[in-house]
Amino acid sequence: MTRIPIQLSEILFQTCCTTPQQGKPKWRGVGTAPSTPIFSRWLPPSSLVPANPGPPRPTLTAQGKTTFCSESGGVTLLASGNPLDTTYRWNEGQTQRALRVNRTGEFAVRAFNRIGCFSEPSTVLRTTQAPVPEAPLLGKTGPFTLKATPRTPGVEYDWQVNNGDTLTKRPEFFKTSTSASYRTRSYNPLTLNGENLVCRSAWSLPLTVDLSEFDDEQFIVYPVPSPDGFVTLDSRLVWNDLNVNVVTGDGKVIFQQTYPTFDGRLRLFLGKQPGKVYIHAQTPDVRATKAALVP
Repeated sequence: MTRIPIQLSEILFQTCCTTPQQGKPKWRGVGTAPSTPIFSRWLPPSSLVPANPGPPRPTLTAQGKTTFCSESGGVTLLASGNPLDTTYRWNEGQTQRALRVNRTGEFAVRAFNRIGCFSEPSTVLRTTQAPVPEAPLLGKTGPFTLKATPRTPGVEYDWQVNNGDTLTKRPEFFKTSTSASYRTRSYNPLTLNGENLVCRSAWSLPLTVDLSEFDDEQFIVYPVPSPDGFVTLDSRLVWNDLNVNVVTGDGKVIFQQTYPTFDGRLRLFLGKQPGKVYIHAQTPDVRATKAALVP
């Protein structure tokens, strides 16, 4: 309660909350407060005017999860508990009722009314933006095989063909079965502040692949001839239960291996003996042979 001195005209004034800007009570009333102490008497105790408590302390809520990936757009923080025409001021200076946040930080808000009285600050809400992998680089490791780099432990990849459907949960190698434009992005599943997140990188630059020169070949071997006895086998598709045999011209098996899944490339040593060798690739659905030459 505040005693207010008045003139005979009995102009009434009322105190309100302490404003951060002034650090002292703010007055309002009918008329203008006198600038000199010419008050003649005090109001009796029964006429004392109570201090204006100011607006209620706002309630601050998050319209979504406060731990998020940057590509999700973040979270909206909403101030409530006051009339809709109430003005708000956030700890970083914004004045809207709803604040969109897309970064790590701590946020609180005050309400203030038309006479400039501020509320107590709301509780603090903390937001956390999870780390996002960098966009991978995309390159070719063979006529049919693309590779996303760098390879980070725990990271998986999405792939797109001609900006169409997204193929998820793929390794860093990708088979280009058709002539098209390809791109990729990486993601790393993680748990942060109790939230299970999957934050994806930006898409890589697209890479255009032209397979017209290979017609319908299932795999190729290069280089032919091989100057050092090494060749690389590159398949058009991902093969399951692949069996590879390398046989010399006189029927000697110099290499034999089975692969439950073959999605990359295979580097083979044909030996130093000049002559032709034959590379047989066989799956339950495919049987093909290529000849190579050691000069």
